[in-house]
Amino acid sequence: MGAREVIFAGLTSLASLSAFSDNPPETLEEKCLISERSMIATNVRVQDYAGFNMIDYSPEEIAHVKALEQASWEEVQKQIDTPRKASLYCMLCLTHGGKDIDKERSVVGDDWMSGRRVHLMKVDDCEGGAMVWLSLLHDDGFPSYMLITQGYRLVHGGPRGAFIGKEEFCHAQAVYKTCEGTFGLGGINDLDNQPAIAHSIPQLLQLTNVGEEVIEAYEILDLGRAYPDKSFISGSGNFHIPLTLQRAQKIIRTAAEK
Repeated sequence: MGAREVIFAGLTSLASLSAFSDNPPETLEEKCLISERSMIATNVRVQDYAGFNMIDYSPEEIAHVKALEQASWEEVQKQIDTPRKASLYCMLCLTHGGKDIDKERSVVGDDWMSGRRVHLMKVDDCEGGAMVWLSLLHDDGFPSYMLITQGYRLVHGGPRGAFIGKEEFCHAQAVYKTCEGTFGLGGINDLDNQPAIAHSIPQLLQLTNVGEEVIEAYEILDLGRAYPDKSFISGSGNFHIPLTLQRAQKIIRTAAEK
């Protein structure tokens, strides 16, 4: 893996853009869109869960969580009760099926499955990992906040490794806030899981990206506000929230050109 390097191009939270609007929220996304400042803190301290790489877990921790891979969803919910355990479950028991996994197995395209469905399928993408992480810790007092980032990666391949183009990306992770005011992440990829040592979302993003990535916008979605019945935890529907980060990017670029 390469060195962690993130390039922020006018990084803007979509919640901050929406704050200037006098109109009431109309879309599902706008209803559940929140700002970093509005996040509810959990009763978690930084030192409680430091170290989220696989090498930071003991053989006993790994064996305990690995045994839950074929357990019932209810049993997994009961046994996983900390960010550290939730992150280990996502890294150990789930497999990333590639960026086109939703298109390959669903006629609706972007299929956001509930935590229970992802546990049963075992293979999903980034928002599936975030859904599981949030679903497992919901009954332990963790608000269901999902962090969405969007931007592009610089693609190498020219003479002597020169850049030959850009590849757009959109990524989802679970995000939480500690009682000390710091932020942590959880998800399906190893580097999606970050201990809560950052003091802001932009700082958190600097810790979680690999390679030359340009993050243009981010937003925080409160799934509990979008689905008050908590169906995103164990339901059978598609809990996809249409994203409007493209609109945020357009606003950022327009402002930069002026």
